[in-house]
Amino acid sequence: DLNKRAVESLIKAGAFDSLGSYRSQLLAVYEQVMDGIAGNRRRNIEGQMSMFDIADRSESDKDILPNIKEFDKRYMLAMEKEMTGLYLTGHPLDEYRDELESLTSINTAEVMDNTTEGDEDAIRNKVELDNKFVTMGGILSSVRIKATKSNTIMAFASLEDMYGSIETLIFPKVYEKYNKLVHQDGLCLIRGRLSIREEESPKLLAEDIFALKKRGASAENPPRRKLYLKILSSRYSEVIAPVKSVLASKKGGTPVYI
Repeated sequence: DLNKRAVESLIKAGAFDSLGSYRSQLLAVYEQVMDGIAGNRRRNIEGQMSMFDIADRSESDKDILPNIKEFDKRYMLAMEKEMTGLYLTGHPLDEYRDELESLTSINTAEVMDNTTEGDEDAIRNKVELDNKFVTMGGILSSVRIKATKSNTIMAFASLEDMYGSIETLIFPKVYEKYNKLVHQDGLCLIRGRLSIREEESPKLLAEDIFALKKRGASAENPPRRKLYLKILSSRYSEVIAPVKSVLASKKGGTPVYI
């Protein structure tokens, strides 16, 4: 009752991981195994099994698996997402969590939470976020290339971080400059402006794109953090000058957001 396509899908989703074999091994042999089972059924009366089949089963199960390495983690996660729509055993961005925390100014959860329909606060947040210059990062879970009326190339992408995804528009000049970074499953940081419109999901209009790379933490290169300073608008004019003076005199590696 279980065909090859179903078995392949179960292997890719990780349903057989607990059996102790690599997914790469199972994908390499599942067709051979199922063909063998089908052949045995044709040769034997249904339900009949010889003593040799019983005696050799445990050994043949081990011998049939090839001696190959497991797929890398990102590839296995991609298979899970393809089969189920979800990452089940982790997230492709887990190892970049510190980089995303330190190098981005907002994440998808903050954008979506502040732009959902609601009270006056939600309306005010929409106004504040619209056209705001931000830095977001993650994985390009989908990329669609399109030719414009002027015969130039742009891209529509979905930037996915640890919390969700946001539609990203990459216009021709930006795409021409950064096209090598714009591809399916590409890890990147995108600087651009948010577009918040009624009756539309939020969008990120890309202006700069950078590769998201793992930073090795050390005494000379510690993980970066961010400092946020919140100043009352009524005191801004009297406070901002001395704040700038202190920041200018104590240059460091931590970005400051006011």
